[in-house]
Amino acid sequence: MMSLWDALRMNMMISYQELVRTFLNADDAINALKTGNHVDFSFIQQGNISLLKSINVTQS
Repeated sequence: MMSLWDALRMNMMISYQELVRTFLNADDAINALKTGNHVDFSFIQQGNISLLKSINVTQS
């Protein structure tokens, strides 16, 4: 049976992987800005913490 600590570590690892996939590659973001594309970030406010909700890149 999995311990609570192991389950928590596994959950944190999955959350981290999802977070990494969410963020744009720095080169992609620079390319988008250089080519005139619009990069839009939306956040969720949780008290003093802002959580990234989405990143949208649209062509101008």
